[in-house]
Amino acid sequence: MIQQALQHIPAAQRTEAIAVTNYENAREIDGCRVMAAGHPLPDQNGIEAGTAVMDLLRSATKSDQVLYL
Repeated sequence: MIQQALQHIPAAQRTEAIAVTNYENAREIDGCRVMAAGHPLPDQNGIEAGTAVMDLLRSATKSDQVLYL
């Protein structure tokens, strides 16, 4: 889903993308940091992925666009 969404955003406007998914669906996506985690039971990788997402959101400014799927 994020791969298709990123295709609609001009490359010059993209600075960073993070996708969090379960282990079974994890794969490389150009221009996106993919993080695999436990689901439905959370694990340490899920905590680290959530922290990475929160850090990215905290660094966003008013002029940044945030896409959340």
